[in-house]
Amino acid sequence: MRTMGMFLNGAAPEIRDSTGECAEDADFLLLLNAHHEPVAFRISYELYHAGWKIAFDTARPDLAVEQESVKRNRLVDLAPRSFVVLTHER
Repeated sequence: MRTMGMFLNGAAPEIRDSTGECAEDADFLLLLNAHHEPVAFRISYELYHAGWKIAFDTARPDLAVEQESVKRNRLVDLAPRSFVVLTHER
């Protein structure tokens, strides 16, 4: 498979506000499918929080931001050669 997922933690200590104080942001999950076939990507149990929403999907550019949530089965269907960004508010 030619798929990859990367988790960006919104509570990472490197996130700072304009005064240099630690700040929190939303969590992000970046999913990439470089394969020529669709792939079902399962979010690991440790990263799954109710409330992951699709912020961006290159296969569906007209999809409204954060209007579609990830289902309870934790599966995200990735179209061939697509990139999806999921977001979760802390």
